[in-house]
Amino acid sequence: MPVSGVDQFLTVVCVIKKTILFSLLFLVCLTVFLVITVPAGYVWQNVIQPNTNMRALGIQVLGVDGSLWDGRAHVRYRHIESIVDWRVASEGLAGAQLPLSVDVRSQAGEASLILSMGMNQVDLDIHSLTADLATLSPFFLRQRVRLDGRVEARDLALSITPDSILSASGKASWSGGSIAYPVGRTIREPLMPPFRAELQTRDDGTIYLGIRDAEAEFDVIEASLTPDGTGLAQVRRRLLDLAGERAPHDRETDVVFKMKQPDVLTKGLRL
Repeated sequence: MPVSGVDQFLTVVCVIKKTILFSLLFLVCLTVFLVITVPAGYVWQNVIQPNTNMRALGIQVLGVDGSLWDGRAHVRYRHIESIVDWRVASEGLAGAQLPLSVDVRSQAGEASLILSMGMNQVDLDIHSLTADLATLSPFFLRQRVRLDGRVEARDLALSITPDSILSASGKASWSGGSIAYPVGRTIREPLMPPFRAELQTRDDGTIYLGIRDAEAEFDVIEASLTPDGTGLAQVRRRLLDLAGERAPHDRETDVVFKMKQPDVLTKGLRL
């Protein structure tokens, strides 16, 4: 049977559609390939560094290797140098998030975490974190504060939006040790016992942090953040007892310091 003009036209349209489809598919594959393989050092030098004042933050980037998909950076912040490894986890891309696996190794400690960035929410999961507080003491020289001991944290989780903290949970501990802080013109140097901390989100949406020593049956330091952004911090007399300080209170559960601040998140962002 002879081919009509209509059939020829439809055939041409079909060919054009396939050509456009394959061209778009090729461009998508090419874009993904370039994103995966583009050197991270090139992006840093030509895109990020010219538009970011890292020196104002006290951060020096000494080197960047690998790709945007899987790379490494050598970073210095004041006296501490760190190696930061990152890898984009492709299995999380289907959920409209950018999941980034990050490992940090430095003189002050190590951390392993997953950072998932969505359109309106960021989820931070710290699988493990260790920190040597003595290494961080130079940051507090002006305050005449010296820290000691080792901090360890496991399974810390944080979900935040631009306006609020949705949830937070996790546990941490401090090995204890000698610390120093000023009282008037003198420097006190008590030997403190180990402490443990728990971060949780309560049923009413309040985020609560409780810190207590190994012998206490109650939290000696409390901090909370309500859904409306009101922050509250309290310290009980037992903490002063452990430090060898005097306090005009009868019971070790009495609150010796209390601070309440509305709109904590908003004011924090302004700072």
